[in-house]
Amino acid sequence: MAFLVGAVVSMVCGSIGMVIATRTNYKVTFSAYDSLASAFQVAYRAGCAFTIKCVGKAALGMVAEVRRQLRDNPGILTGASEPDYNACI
Repeated sequence: MAFLVGAVVSMVCGSIGMVIATRTNYKVTFSAYDSLASAFQVAYRAGCAFTIKCVGKAALGMVAEVRRQLRDNPGILTGASEPDYNACI
């Protein structure tokens, strides 16, 4: 199950990345007509936005896996059993 969640999150991040890269390339090229500093600033901001979005999606996948484990194995909360750490990686 963790593999499927990871695959879906990866596909979503890849799709978002392609859209952001295409839009950013246009904006950077247009900004470069004004100045090189302006083009670097646009490129940096777009990279930061993409990174934050990907980290958020990965964290959401991790939270879904933790919730699944807690639902399927309630002994984790009492310490009676160990969680499956490999499924969260």
